[in-house]
Amino acid sequence: MERFEVSDWVVGGGGLVLVIASILPWYSWNVMGMGGGGSGAGFGWLCFVLGLGAVVWMALNVFEVINVELPFPQGILYLGAGGLSALIAVLRLLFRPGALGVTASPHIGIFLALVGAAAVIAGGVMKLREEA
Repeated sequence: MERFEVSDWVVGGGGLVLVIASILPWYSWNVMGMGGGGSGAGFGWLCFVLGLGAVVWMALNVFEVINVELPFPQGILYLGAGGLSALIAVLRLLFRPGALGVTASPHIGIFLALVGAAAVIAGGVMKLREEA
């Protein structure tokens, strides 16, 4: 556990929160008085991929399984993954699905996705400061 920097813990935790958030419902539906839940359909699966990718990349580097020299700092990867995840979640929050007689309210998954994305971004910034 001594290999882990604080930024690694933050990126790993944020990535896992993104993975969990993509599985949870992002909306609660109300169709003419009848309720239900729904996932982050559309690009919600991308949050799963980005979160899992951030965790896997962090683990591979911490445990020195791969030794890839990137042409840019590693923190940029985390900033990109977290930023894209945050953009997806914010857009899905602003532009909710709905139709005539159907209303969609944000549910726990979309808020967890925002928290996870913010953590991955924070970990990316911390990693950039460590590498400088």
